[in-house]
Amino acid sequence: MTKPALSIADQILLLEARGLRLAHGERDSLSRFLLDANYFRASGYWRLFLNDPMSPQSGFRSGISFSDIQAIYNWDNELRHQLLRGLADYEVVFRARFAHYFSLRFEPESFTSPDVHREVFRDTHRGLLNLRSELLNSLRRDLKRASEPSVASALDEGKAPPIWIAIESLSMGTVSRMYEVANADIRYELSRSLSLPNPDFAESLFRSLTIFRNHLAHHGRVWHHTPEFPPPVLRKLKTSSDNSIYERTPWAVIVGLSHQINVISGSEAWSAQLFKHIDSIPKYLTGLTHPLNKFNRHVGPSETVAHHGD
Repeated sequence: MTKPALSIADQILLLEARGLRLAHGERDSLSRFLLDANYFRASGYWRLFLNDPMSPQSGFRSGISFSDIQAIYNWDNELRHQLLRGLADYEVVFRARFAHYFSLRFEPESFTSPDVHREVFRDTHRGLLNLRSELLNSLRRDLKRASEPSVASALDEGKAPPIWIAIESLSMGTVSRMYEVANADIRYELSRSLSLPNPDFAESLFRSLTIFRNHLAHHGRVWHHTPEFPPPVLRKLKTSSDNSIYERTPWAVIVGLSHQINVISGSEAWSAQLFKHIDSIPKYLTGLTHPLNKFNRHVGPSETVAHHGD
């Protein structure tokens, strides 16, 4: 049976009953926070302050106040915005370079033809998946939904637009899959242009960043998030003696993305700003290097991790 809805006032009473401290004047702030953030979404943050994060009934640890929850929520919200800005820049470059290398190898309008893509299979819980067939379906769907007049005009004439036009109307998931089944030369040229060791490494990183970008685009939490698809991390970027922080953690994604933005921009300005924000509250770092869902443990002590390039 679905739980009955609670008013904001009753939600606050429930949190107080579970041990959340409210300083003088914080009741109104908490009321607005719950109204704007959604109780369920906010609970993804405050559960890390419970005696048992897996059990809301366990109550808050001694001394936890609303200001603690609001601080991590705001810090994580800014971190998400900064990461999305970096991912947006990365996406533009990835699209442009893929379209360029493809059009040098094949006719620009041929990207919807199965002949220009490799037949690749992936073993999934649904069975063996033909990635080329999945890509062709995705291309048809994305082009049909495109709002770009040049794309619609070409489709009306029964042909595909040049890839440098079409690429802007494709979802990043579709573009990422195009790389997975692309011609070997295209895969090599694109991975080399981004200073990645080989196409397979690049493929895993692109896929991981695409999935992470979708998570953030739906306002997902970064702090204590366990990435669905773990990214590979270059050996030179693993500056910590604890290699576990580069395995299916937000930190692994952050390190991989910051390296890519440095390569693309030829500058560390964006990554420096990102790490400055992360370092602004050191005790939150553990939520990036040791997410709770991965290690199934309480929030640990803060850690110091050297940033790549330091």
